[in-house]
Amino acid sequence: MSATRTTRSALSALLAQRCPRCRVGPVFAAALRMHDACATCGADFECEQGYFLGAMYFAYGFSILVVVVPVTWMIVARVDAVIVGTLAAT
Repeated sequence: MSATRTTRSALSALLAQRCPRCRVGPVFAAALRMHDACATCGADFECEQGYFLGAMYFAYGFSILVVVVPVTWMIVARVDAVIVGTLAAT
């Protein structure tokens, strides 16, 4: 750990938008602009390799739940209704 780390909790550092490593240096330079690195401990604020891969997995799973499951349910329910309706007519 860094020698400049404070006793600030991780949650208070998150809410104060401070560096996750030292919890002292600010993460943001402006409202929508991040610093490239922490001014206090030098921690790099760039996205790590594979960062967007996790987002792709999440989006894929979410789309399965939102699109595929309801569509499949509607198809199966309609097929069941057609089969039950055909059996009742005979």
